[in-house]
Amino acid sequence: MSSLKSVEHFVLLMKENRAFDHYYGSMKGVQGFSDLTMDIAAIRIQKIVTFVLPLVWTLTGIVVVLLGGYTVHRWILTRRRGYLPLKDGGGGGGGWRKWKCELAGGFILLCLIGCLIFLYIVRSDITLPIRGPDIFDKTLHPFDASDDPACCYRGPFGISAYASVRKNGWAALLKENPVALAYLTEKAIPFYRALADGFLIGDHYYQSSRTPTVPNRLYWMSGTAGQHVTGTNSVDGNAPAFTWEPLSQTLDKKGVSWMVLQEVDNDNDNAFVWFSYRSPSGNDTRIVENGPREFERLVAADALPAITWIVAPMFYSEHPPATPAMGEWYTAQLIDTLKKHPSVYAKTVFIIDYDEGGGFYDHMWMPTPPMSTQDVSHYGYASEISADGEPMGFGSRVPLHIISPWTRGPILFSEISDHTSIIRLLEARFNFTCPNISPWRRAISSTFEGAFDWEHPDYSWPELPKVSHKWCIEDKDVDIPDTSHPPVQDPGTRNRRPLPYVARIRQLGGGFVTMRNTGKVPLYLFGTDHVDASTRSFLLAPGEEVTSRWLHGVTVRGAGGFIWSTVPEVE
Repeated sequence: MSSLKSVEHFVLLMKENRAFDHYYGSMKGVQGFSDLTMDIAAIRIQKIVTFVLPLVWTLTGIVVVLLGGYTVHRWILTRRRGYLPLKDGGGGGGGWRKWKCELAGGFILLCLIGCLIFLYIVRSDITLPIRGPDIFDKTLHPFDASDDPACCYRGPFGISAYASVRKNGWAALLKENPVALAYLTEKAIPFYRALADGFLIGDHYYQSSRTPTVPNRLYWMSGTAGQHVTGTNSVDGNAPAFTWEPLSQTLDKKGVSWMVLQEVDNDNDNAFVWFSYRSPSGNDTRIVENGPREFERLVAADALPAITWIVAPMFYSEHPPATPAMGEWYTAQLIDTLKKHPSVYAKTVFIIDYDEGGGFYDHMWMPTPPMSTQDVSHYGYASEISADGEPMGFGSRVPLHIISPWTRGPILFSEISDHTSIIRLLEARFNFTCPNISPWRRAISSTFEGAFDWEHPDYSWPELPKVSHKWCIEDKDVDIPDTSHPPVQDPGTRNRRPLPYVARIRQLGGGFVTMRNTGKVPLYLFGTDHVDASTRSFLLAPGEEVTSRWLHGVTVRGAGGFIWSTVPEVE
């Protein structure tokens, strides 16, 4: 049987500035636009409530008026005047006409009451108690997209939006930058969609911090953006050389081989050159230009190192204005190289991810360290708090593909992960420890080992469409429509790797809720208040139990679409 030791080569390709929903929100079987655990569902239900309930009330009123009115009038008029209201003019004259007038008056009054209730609901924007981040009201989404999607982060770490993006603030920001809600269908990215169907895709993979490119690439190649080792987060790749230990130095200490394949125009995305550390020989020959050709030469000669980082040139990185199609072409060249050499592919894991979402929309709440004294984490998170006292944690979800014989798809991976999860996988394979990953991050992020099916390797390749380089260059900008509609996710399901999370939650009464981690790994949950939409995060150790009080009720969410909600308490 295969194991992690069966992997001799890891190839790591990080693209730029695309969010998960932006690429895959409309793809079937992932936690995308049809996610029933978020407010997209509440919006749909709210529409049903606000339009159907007044209708139900009106129809019920008609029945009540008809039956009740008929019965009451029959009883009163028969008893006191001696006539039946069904006989026009009978018994006392005009009884039937009088009954019809009162019936119509009651019906009109009931309709007016129903309309007033309907207007109140619409005016006050009442939702069902599933309050969370949604596609129209970015109440809880801690970043904004008010500027160019590629440069969207205001304030330190983009967290200022915690206070500024409230009560439909997202929609207001979109007036300045409507492309932030753009998303792609299979027609726009056929190669990536085929890759997602042919191999494993992750729908709970997050950028490591709510920041632009530089900090996220620092996490990818060193395990931190500096906060954990220096006390400050680094956002500038042209700053004076960083002095903490990059992964290249850690690997050199352990004797693990590595290379960086890049281009002259790499948009300064190779984080190793930002550090003061250099190889013992000085000028490091393991950082090589002309990446794809060098990759092809190494694969053909079966000479790949243990770890290969690939840094794409700017116009193939998918960072706007570079198009997804241009990125598809670049990625396809690398994958074709592996396809041509099955003996090398049989011992290789190729991981494709994105450094950050670039300001493009993603509907999922991102895991955060404790934001108040009511939050819970016994794992050290001091280095996950900014100098301003704001929690950093993860940024938005970004695409993740894992191509290997042990991740043949279609298969979904929904463990909470970020860029340091790749380092954790390398740690497990090559027996080293990155000193820069915070305890909180080690607890919450997956090691990726659950992504692989070691017992059933599949060395075949799916049918992948050919990508024309000429077509990529001729790719056009997308016109923004005058009117837009809520996105639709393709119907269907997708098999998923088993999740290791096990939660037991109970409603105790008096607003108290108990949460217990009955699994074997740390469990991340976050609760949303039903009235004011305030949130609390909980990172529970195995066996840990915590009780919290929510006066208005709470909805608790976790990985893989987990959702639990209190029911109204009766006094």
